Amino acid sequence: MNSDRKQRYMEYKYSKDVMAPRVLERLFASVEKYEIRVNKDCCDFTSKEILTLLTLNNDKSIAVINNKFSMLCDYAEWCLKEGLIKNGKNHYTEIDTEDLKKCLNKEKLKQSIVTKKEVYEAIEDLPNVRDRFIILAIFELGVKRHFEDIANVKLSDFIGDNKLQLKDRTVTASDKLYQLAKEANSVLIYTYTNQRVYTLVDSEYVVKYIASTRSNTNDEGRKIMMIIRRLLVYMGWDNILPRDIALSGMLHWIKGYAKYYKIQPEEVVRNKKLYAKICNQYDMKTYYTAFLNQYGTLLTSK
Repeated sequence: MNSDRKQRYMEYKYSKDVMAPRVLERLFASVEKYEIRVNKDCCDFTSKEILTLLTLNNDKSIAVINNKFSMLCDYAEWCLKEGLIKNGKNHYTEIDTEDLKKCLNKEKLKQSIVTKKEVYEAIEDLPNVRDRFIILAIFELGVKRHFEDIANVKLSDFIGDNKLQLKDRTVTASDKLYQLAKEANSVLIYTYTNQRVYTLVDSEYVVKYIASTRSNTNDEGRKIMMIIRRLLVYMGWDNILPRDIALSGMLHWIKGYAKYYKIQPEEVVRNKKLYAKICNQYDMKTYYTAFLNQYGTLLTSK
């Protein structure tokens, strides 16, 4: 709806901000169906219509909801300055953080969480030890940008006492992860699901590839991502993302601390020392209140 207006806004926005050209295109495409349904441009939405739109998206991340809301609010503000809003009000400014939290699809979020037992059972069905290492590493280490923690692990990085020395921090690694790393480091035969067998190229890294060269960090991240996508489909985890597995690992840590110290999981997150250990483990910089706002309901599930 009002494609000419939105095109003009995108040209204005791209001239001012560093933004991927398709970000706003995707956003406007995603709201068009609801615009047609209520017969108005999204800049004219009432606060109720705005919250309905954000709820219909079924997002399980408050960060995603906040980002969409912020971009729509900016668009509405531009329309207001251009005299394009019919009642002269930007209703996006009437909405606060508590309102946005209600737009979360909490059930969908819960369904994307897996337990340690479920991870262990799932990886046992994977035919290749390299792949078992990758999935468990996501659960234990997280998904640092471009998966660089996982892509760059060497067997020599395991330094004893269940410690793993990564590029920028020392983390805890389970005996299971170390065992898989040792096996993956020595096994150069890889069997695809179609039973075709390939030889992996030997290297100093635990995660080895069929291709003979390792390139820049971005390329390594893409390789790992392609592997993970294929694995999740094979495991029947089509609706689970790598970050969901990492979040599941964090929740496992939190609940483990809660059980050990005989406190509530929320108290673990509020404890600066304990929460700092978990943030270090997963290279996460989310403030504890933001974590509780988004994931607090998951602390008592599974």
